[in-house]
Amino acid sequence: YFLKNAEIQAGFKAKGLHKAQEALNVLKLSKNERIAYEKYEDNLHYKASMYESSYRKGEEKGKQEGKKEGKQEGIHEIALKILSAKLLDIHTIAKITGLSLKEIEILSMEA
Repeated sequence: YFLKNAEIQAGFKAKGLHKAQEALNVLKLSKNERIAYEKYEDNLHYKASMYESSYRKGEEKGKQEGKKEGKQEGIHEIALKILSAKLLDIHTIAKITGLSLKEIEILSMEA
């Protein structure tokens, strides 16, 4: 029936008929309408691609920031332990950890 009449009746339920109906609807469009429809679809694909690309970039940036924060927390933790144990002076701790004297002074208040 589909091939003979170029239509699908509402009661038909065979697998894949929905996609066939969509394709048929596009084929029934005039040339100008089909061109506009194809441009619309291309634009949707482009937007989806841009969204996916932006998502991946954001995800990667988030991972990098997380690693950086984790590393910084680790350095603070080590400096705090050294301060608590009173093993080294703040100038030596600053030199070893790369933290500023001000940061170490703030940490020393926690120790």
